[in-house]
Amino acid sequence: MREAVPAYLPSACFLGWLSTKLSKNWCYKMISKKILRVVVTVFGLGSSAVTADTSTEQRVPPVKFLQLSETVWMHTSYKVFKKFGAYPSNGLVVVDGANSILIDSAWTDAQTTEILDWARNELGHPVKQAIFTHAHSDKMGGVGAVQARGIETHALALSNQIASASGLMPAEFDLTLNQNDKALNFGPVEVFYPGAGHSADNLVAYVPEAGILFGGCLIRSARAKRLGNIADANLMHWGDAVGSVQQQFSDATLVVPGHGEPAGAELLELTFQLVTEHGR
Repeated sequence: MREAVPAYLPSACFLGWLSTKLSKNWCYKMISKKILRVVVTVFGLGSSAVTADTSTEQRVPPVKFLQLSETVWMHTSYKVFKKFGAYPSNGLVVVDGANSILIDSAWTDAQTTEILDWARNELGHPVKQAIFTHAHSDKMGGVGAVQARGIETHALALSNQIASASGLMPAEFDLTLNQNDKALNFGPVEVFYPGAGHSADNLVAYVPEAGILFGGCLIRSARAKRLGNIADANLMHWGDAVGSVQQQFSDATLVVPGHGEPAGAELLELTFQLVTEHGR
């Protein structure tokens, strides 16, 4: 299911509303209307490692795709939980010449196959590389589907260790990144490890040409009122990790959280506040 966002939304709202006569409220309203048509609005309820019994009473929604820029798309897949209903998880597909780069899988192999098919058949840029931002099932639950296509798969060495120990398939290649090392370049994508936060191994990805930062589960959505599941979190360092991301990618104009709607760089500050409030 491919639906292109009108060009005026990213240019007038995400990237340049301060220089136009449009109000922020109008922009937020228009963006929300667009997102409502392509994703289920249950964002901000929790985190990637929610532990709850799944329910078969509600049908799992199909994978959705939302265009964020000329070359960047957000994929959103769902898992149905008894407590939360259909719970969404985001990733990216970034065009790289004739091909594309996948940032994070969907929850399952079947959903991830949908993303790979879409990139090849609808987008016209088949995935040639995949990067996974941490070892939870919403980000690495579909590694098997990616590897079955012969696609290169990459994750932090720590993520691959955690995946192997927790029943997830590890990526083929280890990323050798230490905390706050210079970002690794994968074509148009920069991959950065700010240290532990939501999990010990959480990475972020940045597309400088588009000013789009994929914060993954390190960054919370605007609707989030709490940090969500913190079973694997490092609460002492989470705020520092967010600060490192702010410093490294200060020119980011659009931030995509692991769960929830894309918004501006204020999501970084919001996440920092939630971490601070949790510690009180």
